[in-house]
Amino acid sequence: MLELIDLADEAGTRIGQLSGGQRRRVDVGLGIVGRPELLFLDEPTTGLDPEARRQAWAAVEGLTAAGATVLLTTHYLEEAEQLADRVLVLAGGRILADARPDELRRRGAHTRVRFPLPPGAPVADLPAPLAGAVDPVRGELDLRTTEVTATLGALAGWAEAHGLDLAGLEVGAPSLEDAYLALVAEPSAAAPSQEVPSHA
Repeated sequence: MLELIDLADEAGTRIGQLSGGQRRRVDVGLGIVGRPELLFLDEPTTGLDPEARRQAWAAVEGLTAAGATVLLTTHYLEEAEQLADRVLVLAGGRILADARPDELRRRGAHTRVRFPLPPGAPVADLPAPLAGAVDPVRGELDLRTTEVTATLGALAGWAEAHGLDLAGLEVGAPSLEDAYLALVAEPSAAAPSQEVPSHA
C-alpha cells in the first residue's frame, strides 16, 4: 500500500511529520487498504502534486477494475473526466446533470477553434461569422462553435483565397469544464429540476 501511494520511502516517518500532500496520500491509502466494495472519497487529491494525483487516480482505477464502487466528490473536472463512469453535477444543493462524461461534454458545449493569424493577414476580409472572433491582443482567431464544419470551411476558404497556410490551427473538443460552465450558466440552473434527496 505504501508503494501504491508512493510513500514507501517514508515508512518510518510519523504522520505528523509528513507534508500536507503526503498526508492526503495517507488518507487515500487508509481508504483503500481494506479493498472495500463501496468507497466514498471526498476531494481525495486536494493538495497533491500532479504526479501524486495521477498515482491516486491509478489506485482508484485499480479498485474499480477489481469490482469496487467509488463515490468521488471533486472540484477537479479533469479528475472526474479521468475516473468517472457517471457524473452528477451539483449546484445550489440541486442536481443539474446526471450523465456519462462523454454525454455531458456533448450537452450544450461548444468546440473551440483557434488559429494564430500570420503577420499582415487580411482580417478585414474574414467572413462575417469569423470576424468577431479576432483577438487583436493575441493576434489570433479564437471562437467556440457548434457549427464546426461550417466554421472550418469558412476559415479554409478565406485562407486559400489569400494564400495563407493554416499551420497552427487548433480544434478542441468540448471539455467537461466547458460542459459544466454551460450548465451552471443556463437560466434553468437557478431552478433545476431535481433536488438532492435528503438521505443522499
